[in-house]
Amino acid sequence: MTSDSEVRVLVFDTETTGLSESDQLIQLAWGWWDGKGGLTESNGFKCLPTINWESEWHDKHKLSMVDLADFPPLTVAMLESFMDDVNAADYILGYNVDFDISVLERELTRLGQDPTPISKKKFIDPLAIWNKSEGRKLVDAHKRWVGTDLEGAHDADADVTGTVAILPGMLLEFGLNDHSMRELADISREKDYVDRTGKMKWVNGKPVLTCTKYNYFGDGTGSSVPGLNVWEVARRDRWYATNYQGFKKPAQVHQSVCTAFKLAMRNLNDEAEFLSAMMERFGPPQ
Repeated sequence: MTSDSEVRVLVFDTETTGLSESDQLIQLAWGWWDGKGGLTESNGFKCLPTINWESEWHDKHKLSMVDLADFPPLTVAMLESFMDDVNAADYILGYNVDFDISVLERELTRLGQDPTPISKKKFIDPLAIWNKSEGRKLVDAHKRWVGTDLEGAHDADADVTGTVAILPGMLLEFGLNDHSMRELADISREKDYVDRTGKMKWVNGKPVLTCTKYNYFGDGTGSSVPGLNVWEVARRDRWYATNYQGFKKPAQVHQSVCTAFKLAMRNLNDEAEFLSAMMERFGPPQ
């Protein structure tokens, strides 16, 4: 890795209440890259947002509402030292840094500050470098773990053959070759997902939404009653549950959510039957 001793690179990362635009900052850490593999100095703070949030991830990493209860809310003064360093930096560096920049742009705007200094700063993103240097398509994986080009790529037969061909080399490199099929399946899907993409999650044995205005995990989603599970949403807002499929363009509709709302509407007077139907359709909580 090459470096220029006169170039100043500021490394930073954020933690937030979630991933939507309504979520807020709960931790900021930053430091100066030493041009090798470390930092010459580091700084950081935690802060209490103005919204409620909860998830097992936050509990595990001690960033829950309870953990942060004694920390102060974010202020301009708290960000001053960081922004001074941003202004002094030639580049900023972060993994998937676009997300972190977006978080700070929102927070600065919310505090009445100009986000331009961080918005216009040139950045370095290892994730982007990785993606551009080593592709994530099947043809790229075949070249890496099989050692040859995938003949007939994007033909279904060739892709099926290519998929099984890459797996042994991939598992060996990542130290997963002793894993069972069940363990590999567990890695491939988050345990609390109801559907494959996580538009719904199991919370205390009940399915909750991670999308729509009734997003269980996010404030500012348009709902005055956050925290409802799918069945409770259907009972409270029957019109919404019945018409959800027509709210978006067909390509944008979450079919799993449509199915869940249909099951809820069929069992409005029996939550146990609704939960049984959901488990039969999507599988039980892990």
